[in-house]
Amino acid sequence: PCDVFVAVDVPTPERLGDGAALQAKADLTVTIDHHAVPEAMSELSYTDPDAPSTSLLIWELAGLLGADRGRLIATCCYTGLVTDTGRFQYQNATDAAFAGAAEMVAAGAEPPLVARFLFQSRSLASVQLEGRNVDHMALSTDGAAALSWLSLADFEACHACKADAEPMVDVLRAIDGVEVACMLREQPGGEVRGSLRAKGDVDVAAIARSFGGGGHTAAAGFTFTGTLVEAV
Repeated sequence: PCDVFVAVDVPTPERLGDGAALQAKADLTVTIDHHAVPEAMSELSYTDPDAPSTSLLIWELAGLLGADRGRLIATCCYTGLVTDTGRFQYQNATDAAFAGAAEMVAAGAEPPLVARFLFQSRSLASVQLEGRNVDHMALSTDGAAALSWLSLADFEACHACKADAEPMVDVLRAIDGVEVACMLREQPGGEVRGSLRAKGDVDVAAIARSFGGGGHTAAAGFTFTGTLVEAV
C-alpha cells in the first residue's frame, strides 16, 4: 500500500493496468490529466480537457507549487507538449501551448535535442514496418478516410516492437485529402488496438467510444476484441 497515488495522463482505472490495484489501496488518490471523463477516479483531480497536454498542466502546477522548474523538468514537460501537439501541428497547438513551450525553452529545454531523439532516431524496423503499413492501406471512395493494419506476422518479419508502430497512423493522416485515419495493430491474445486521428472537425473520440475506447476530438484509441480481419 502507498500513501499517495498520482495518476498522470490516465483518465480511468482500466487504463492504469497493474497500477489499479495500488491506486485502490492508497490513502490519497490524485489525477492530473487532460482527458474528459464523466466522473473523476481520484479524490483530488487537476483536469483541464482544453489543455494541449498533461505535461503543460504539470508545468503550470509545478509553478503554482513553487517547485524548481529547471532544465530537466523543462525538457520532460516540453517533450510531452511537443508529442501531444504533433510537433505543434494539431488543433490543440493553441496560444497556451506556445506560451508554455517558450517558458520551457527559457528554462533550459532544447527543441533540437528533443526533436532528434523523438523524430530523427527511428529504427530500421520502424521504417520497414511503414512499408507494410502503406501496402495494406485502403482509402474510402472519396479519399477522405484511410485505414491500414499491421499483423503480428508483420512485426515478426520486420523484427519490430510496439514502439516501432507509433508513427504509422500519422503516415496515413499525412496523405492529402485524408480527413480521418485509422490504424489497426494486432496484439497477442485475440485483441486489436485501434488508433484514430482527424485533421478537421470529425470527432474521432466519438468513434472510439462506440468501440469502448476514448480520447480527444482529433486523437483517440480503442481496443477491439476479435480477429484482425473482423476489426478491419
